[in-house]
Amino acid sequence: MMIFSEALRAAGHKKLIFIMIGSCLLATASCARIKTLKKNIFGQSTSKQSAPTPAEAKVMDPQKMAFFTAKTGRIANIHEIRGKLQAGEKVEIRASQRIRIGPAKFKLYERIKKGDVLFAVDTKELETKREESKERVAQLKIDIQSANASLEFARKQLDRKKVLVAKGISAQKELDEALKAFVSAETQQKTKDLELRKADRELLNATATVDTANIISPMDGIVTSIVPGGDEVNQSQSIAAVANPASLLLSVEVGEAVISLLKKGTTVAIKFDAVPDHPVQGKIKTSIASVKQSGISKTYEVQIEIDSADVKTLNLRDGYEAMMTANFGEKSNVVAVPLSAIKMNGNDSFVLVAPAKGSIPAARAVKIGMRTELEAEVVEGVREGDIVAVFSSDGEGSQ
Repeated sequence: MMIFSEALRAAGHKKLIFIMIGSCLLATASCARIKTLKKNIFGQSTSKQSAPTPAEAKVMDPQKMAFFTAKTGRIANIHEIRGKLQAGEKVEIRASQRIRIGPAKFKLYERIKKGDVLFAVDTKELETKREESKERVAQLKIDIQSANASLEFARKQLDRKKVLVAKGISAQKELDEALKAFVSAETQQKTKDLELRKADRELLNATATVDTANIISPMDGIVTSIVPGGDEVNQSQSIAAVANPASLLLSVEVGEAVISLLKKGTTVAIKFDAVPDHPVQGKIKTSIASVKQSGISKTYEVQIEIDSADVKTLNLRDGYEAMMTANFGEKSNVVAVPLSAIKMNGNDSFVLVAPAKGSIPAARAVKIGMRTELEAEVVEGVREGDIVAVFSSDGEGSQ
């Protein structure tokens, strides 16, 4: 029995050794297959290459790749951004109180001069308030005369009681009552005096409001907003705005990739929707700190000056929309590839180059020059006629 057990144990050890050897052989074969696949994808040693993405793992399937033939031509870093004209000098007019105004005397974008009447104000209610203020002032003047008389009487009574108490004719209680009556009369007189002063101020304001009731323009300019009028407006309600047409600025919003390119003084081309056949030039005036943020992405406002002669000639107005075009450089006779074809391996750039369309590509290190929103200049690594592969969901490519 012992001999039989020893035999079984020996057989078990041999079986375990065979299993371990088989596992090692399978692992070695798998490693070899992975290295071969990476070599096919990246062209050569993959010790410094990052692991392929899921899309790159399907590189063997030509249906998941688009192929582009590199050509020599012109590349330009041009950005087109929409914006809107805004007045650098603008005054908003608000109602000082709840009033009824007549119809607007000017239309939107009409030119106006300082002192021109924008709205005639219905003064009936204002005149009624002025008359009420007059009546209140008159009544308070009567009341204060009575209060003065009462105060004078109380003073005399107090003086009389002081003398009588000193002679022992009247009791101290009578003097205390006289003093109390005097203080009350004095308080009443001061209260009426304050009420009269307040009523006088209200009358002055009511009179001034009636005399200057019409709403006028505070400056020469263009009407950039205005309500129809002919109705009541609330206190502090915006009823019109006047802008200086000579201070119009084009405002555009750009991302972080463009803000660094739009330096102060940079010349840009502008085409207004209202006058598309008359493009003008503008210069970057300033940029404002980020106005919007979505996650880690920021948006910046850039202001562009328009020549005053162009403003006058084209009759440009606050609120006009326009397309700004900025050319940040261009080159001719360069090899360019789609921006999506550029891959990164650490700080190194590479593209996938195939010997023919539909064949397996290999990684090739490249040196990138100018970049645009759609393509990039290849300074080294790709020549005209090379076939560049780009991973695609539709498998369509261009010649």
